[in-house]
Amino acid sequence: MRGLKVLWVMALLPCISGCVSVADFSPDGTRVAIGTPSGMALQEVGSGEVQLVGPREPCLAPSWSPDGRHLAFYALDAARTASTPGRLHLHDLTTGRTTAMPAGFRPPFAWREDGLRFVCRYERDGVGRWVWYNLVESGITQENREAPEPITPDNTSVAYVAGTDGIVLLGFDRNLYHIEGNETHRITTTGDVIGMRVSPDGRAVTWVRKGPNTRFILASVYRYDLRSRTVRKLPFPFRVGAINPNPRRAPRSIDSAAISPRGQRLAITVTYAGERGASSRAAYVMALNGTGARLVHRSAPSREPGVDLRMAWAPDGTHLVVTEVLGKRTVTRLYRGDGTPIRVASTATWP
Repeated sequence: MRGLKVLWVMALLPCISGCVSVADFSPDGTRVAIGTPSGMALQEVGSGEVQLVGPREPCLAPSWSPDGRHLAFYALDAARTASTPGRLHLHDLTTGRTTAMPAGFRPPFAWREDGLRFVCRYERDGVGRWVWYNLVESGITQENREAPEPITPDNTSVAYVAGTDGIVLLGFDRNLYHIEGNETHRITTTGDVIGMRVSPDGRAVTWVRKGPNTRFILASVYRYDLRSRTVRKLPFPFRVGAINPNPRRAPRSIDSAAISPRGQRLAITVTYAGERGASSRAAYVMALNGTGARLVHRSAPSREPGVDLRMAWAPDGTHLVVTEVLGKRTVTRLYRGDGTPIRVASTATWP
């Protein structure tokens, strides 16, 4: 458990691993919350105007409530330790006040559709668990100690199932789990899931599996009916012309996938091998069936570790943010849903 805790603390710093959410869109898509080393920045999508909220410390893992009233995020403490690196904060968009939650609450975060409850990781006495927190009752109403750890603290690794208190989780073993109270149902056993999305109506979960050999099979897409517990494979080509048209031009690996909230668009990141041990990351967008793929961004070749790309969709799929992690530096760029660039939304150097 201690080893997992140390890895978790390291994962909170994007300069080390790049596996934590840095940006999230508001429910109406007009603003995007971007974590920075000096607070949480709320940026207008249209004008680019920025408002800084929360403590003036490194802030990560923003998550808007579906009603748009609250923004949850994690702020690292100036005097952070391995056991207490930071605290969950809730910013009230109506009052403009930011409240620090008691120690122990940690990302990833997921909101229920009413905006009054969220689920997250919580650690007490060295034991981690999933907890359900109710804003009206100002307390934890449910917990689950048996469900697995998430694959990363990124908010895309957990999602509420609408109309229930259940969640779908991408576990540390890269398998999907459906959590209902104290019951844990494993959805997949393949150990190769790189992204998932629960449908807005809570009826299904769609996920992307990485191909066993990207020279010939890039990825595959599946959908699981949460009520009937049946699964089907969705149409997706073995090769996507813009990414792996033939074995010689194929990426070395496919690393992550982000499905738009309505399940119509797909963004993926891949790694290309370069010369003399260098590699570069690239992000692409396309329809969920793999058609119309377009390059969004490709990082410069580098032999340095800690290079990554993180992605987040606007609720209606019309915009996308891509955060490029370059060691201690992050660059967050705003795009239209088809991959057309709009602007660099934020640049930051982390401690």
